[in-house]
Amino acid sequence: MAKKEKAKGCPVPTDPAEVAAALPEGWRDDLELFEQICAMDAGDPSALPPVMGKLAGEEGARAVRESLRDGRGVIPISAARLWVLRVIEAANAKNS
Repeated sequence: MAKKEKAKGCPVPTDPAEVAAALPEGWRDDLELFEQICAMDAGDPSALPPVMGKLAGEEGARAVRESLRDGRGVIPISAARLWVLRVIEAANAKNS
């Protein structure tokens, strides 16, 4: 229950649909983001943190990382990658 209260008081969205809704117009017109997404798609997990930062902002990326942390205290690469893909899917659905 305390975790829910903490998230409730947090003004930073972590849900992919909410993050997608908050993306500024023209967010796709970012060469650095494009390069980082390409690196992520090519299997480079080190591209995930910068992509998350570009999509959610620094504070948002920190909140997302904490929301993805598992019972071992680890942020699984697969969960971070899936979060990024869900944000992009939601943004694409919003603009279609």
